[in-house]
Amino acid sequence: SAVMAGQGFCGTRNGLDEKDGDYLLCGSRSYDEERLTDGLGERYRLSDLSFKPYPTCRFMQSTLDSVSLIVKENDLDEKEIETVEVFVTPFLAEAFSVYEPESMIDAQFSMPYAIAGIIRRIDPSPEWYQEERMKDPETRAAMRKVRLVPDEEVERLRAERSILSPKVRIRTKGKKIYEGQEYCAKGHPKKPFSACDFTTKFTRCLESAGGGVPVERAVETIEHLEECEDIGGLLALFAPQHGSGGEKI
Repeated sequence: SAVMAGQGFCGTRNGLDEKDGDYLLCGSRSYDEERLTDGLGERYRLSDLSFKPYPTCRFMQSTLDSVSLIVKENDLDEKEIETVEVFVTPFLAEAFSVYEPESMIDAQFSMPYAIAGIIRRIDPSPEWYQEERMKDPETRAAMRKVRLVPDEEVERLRAERSILSPKVRIRTKGKKIYEGQEYCAKGHPKKPFSACDFTTKFTRCLESAGGGVPVERAVETIEHLEECEDIGGLLALFAPQHGSGGEKI
């Protein structure tokens, strides 16, 4: 924003004002403009942000956490799982029922695809959306185990208390049933990421992107950013590699 302003870019002066109505599109009906400046310069809210553990739509995160916890805590193998039922709001039951994703965007809004990645123990990262993985027959077979069930109680919690907490029920071929219902995903302020969680996500994203970025050096530099005299040294670590000699430009 500072760079854009320095180049003469001007934004609206009233975009955050209540009368402008932008809060209805980007926020909620409980919008309170006075909270924007409450504690300004004294209280910092970085720790109040949510960070997504899964590379999908935000509305899937608590559901995917429920599935992940059930699978890990009970050491479930993909081949053992018969069905995964997700009891979700009627709207999302329809919106997320994408069983034939043809693009990365399709897959990011496909609950069956995301759940297939979890039950197949594929680490969440940009690699979820490699073309060969999206078309993989085993992934498509795992998707068909997922059923999205409209649930009015889940919708009531969302409408009345702004809590989106779908219920998950996993049935195994041995007739065992495992259930879970997380009220927020890891990365939410009430269930914050640890330093290790941030490093793991950062590392997975860089490694998936390729380009020869020295991941360990980048992590170390960021962790000691207060000692960095010139930000250019950090940015240089992310410069594309070109030529056989690894010349940076």
